[in-house]
Amino acid sequence: MPRSKSDKEAAQGLAIGLVIACALDVKKSNGDGTLEAAGLSKLLAAIDHMAQVCGWPTNSLPTTI
Repeated sequence: MPRSKSDKEAAQGLAIGLVIACALDVKKSNGDGTLEAAGLSKLLAAIDHMAQVCGWPTNSLPTTI
């Protein structure tokens, strides 16, 4: 069943908000100069979810840096 435009926009807004919240959490936890792997993992998962919700072609993006 296709979702309405407003449902899609709401899902995208929530996904973007989740990425921002995770990024701020990583920034806050980085106060002593060390990054926590768990925070980065959550941020990457949120970015992956946002890409899926926004319809970005994750297949064409590199999976490793």
